[in-house]
Order: sequence, then C-alpha cells, then structure tokens
Amino acid sequence: MSIPDIAIPADGTYALHIMAPTSQSTATGNYTVTVWDATPDAAFLVFNSQATGKIENPYSTDRWSFAGVAGQVVRFDLLSNANAG
Repeated sequence: MSIPDIAIPADGTYALHIMAPTSQSTATGNYTVTVWDATPDAAFLVFNSQATGKIENPYSTDRWSFAGVAGQVVRFDLLSNANAG
C-alpha cells in the first residue's frame, strides 16, 4: 500500500497506525514501513545553458520550468543520467 503526496499541514509529530484489514482482523505478521520526503524540487531553465538535478530518493520529483514566447521552437535534451546505486 502507498499513500502518495500528502502535504503536511503544520510542524509537529504525526502518527501512522497500522493494523490488519477488517476482512482479516485476526491476521498477524511482520511488516516494514518508511516515510520519504516527496517535496518536489523546482528550478528554472535558462535557454542555451546546462542545468543539473538529482533524484534523492525513489519518490523525488524535479520540476523544471522556462519562459517562452508564442511560436518559439524549443528542444529538450537529457544529456546524461547516472544510477547512484
């Protein structure tokens, strides 16, 4: 199960309650849980310049933007990528 992209409304400590589903209320067993920072990284692209980014965890998203004008022709090239592990 995954709960995607929830914006935390305030600073503080939050609780996550995990239990067996109603249909299997007597089920027992081990599980693993983790929480990831999924806050998107936003950056601006400048024409004719290279920019770098980094995907820090499995749920990271980099959001790039640029300014353009009507009729302008643009091209995007992913110049390189690397697998950190």
